[in-house]
Amino acid sequence: MESKKGEKIYFLTGIKGMSAIVVILYHMLSAVYPPIINKTALIRPESLFLTKIAISPLNIFFDGNLAVAFFFLISGFFTAKACFNSKLHNSAEKFFKRYIRLAPYIFISVMLIYISIRIEINKSHEFAQATQSAWLAQFYTVPVKLSTALAEALYGSLIFGVCSMNPTLWTMQYIFWGSFYVIGTTVLVMNRNWKHRILIYTALSFMLFNTYYLGYILSVALYDYYNNRSNIRLSRYLYFAALFVGLFFASYPAEFPTDNTIYSIMSKLPWTYQVPMFWHNIGAALIIFAFFGIEKLQKLMSFKILLFFGDISYEIYILGFWLQNTVFANIFLHNYKKGYYGRGFLIAAIITYIILIICSVILKKVYYNLEKVCVSFYKNIIIYYRNRKNEYRR
Repeated sequence: MESKKGEKIYFLTGIKGMSAIVVILYHMLSAVYPPIINKTALIRPESLFLTKIAISPLNIFFDGNLAVAFFFLISGFFTAKACFNSKLHNSAEKFFKRYIRLAPYIFISVMLIYISIRIEINKSHEFAQATQSAWLAQFYTVPVKLSTALAEALYGSLIFGVCSMNPTLWTMQYIFWGSFYVIGTTVLVMNRNWKHRILIYTALSFMLFNTYYLGYILSVALYDYYNNRSNIRLSRYLYFAALFVGLFFASYPAEFPTDNTIYSIMSKLPWTYQVPMFWHNIGAALIIFAFFGIEKLQKLMSFKILLFFGDISYEIYILGFWLQNTVFANIFLHNYKKGYYGRGFLIAAIITYIILIICSVILKKVYYNLEKVCVSFYKNIIIYYRNRKNEYRR
């Protein structure tokens, strides 16, 4: 049975929800336990344990890089779903619609961080000094300006990937432009036979193998298969094989040398740039493919709590860094000064997650109304120019 336009694919929403939670956890751990991303950083007993996990397959439970790969794939999958089920025309209109969809989130996120710095509740520098986190110490090293914040909030982060105010927004550039890679790929494969489609997917993957846009090519191929799965007979064992191979690829350590580990052979590629990104893209794609054929996995990722997180995943991601350097940092530092390091992390993490979820729900409701205003404004502009164009032709 082919995928229908309004069909809900719940397990992907669940994976997206889990990925959002993992990204926030990764940033918290990176700030408090730097050895998970930097072996030379401050060593604590807990850090040594986390370091061992970071070079094992268990790192998938807090690997932010892998979570982002899932984000890109799922974002591309749903964009491909829309493309395969609609007419492809008017690229300019799609560009502005995509901008309107993402820009308000970025604007709110950047301005919240700017305000938190100006009123001095952003404690990233003090936080970095306490935990010796080189990752956290690199941010806000120069005084922030309103003009910089506005430039990044309105177009810099989304269009050009400039994100000094909220470094986690580097992904927005890929989400924005990635949708056009999906549209272009869909145009190329539409109405072609399977042989030609596979050749196109393979060629594009080779061209983009060393970029995050590889995930968007793979996402179109994944949707194309999902859309036609009833016409393709595959062994159930193939899905399980894809799952186990995908989990191994996906657990490739993002931040650690892999010499003398089970991953050493995977680092022997003819290129050195972004090796983890390549394996995470391939691994995440294989895992999603495995979900297509294993119903128990679909049910596992369709629990209501995961679907809830999936529905607010963008909001969680957008607000995470702001709350990390305000709520999380202040609570952790309060406990740190009393001599509670590990306990301070746990208390700060739990409270921050609760506040993050509440703020995400509120932002989603605010955004829904804001998006309606933006879309209405955009439609009025389009109608106005179309009327002007018709009058000119007359």
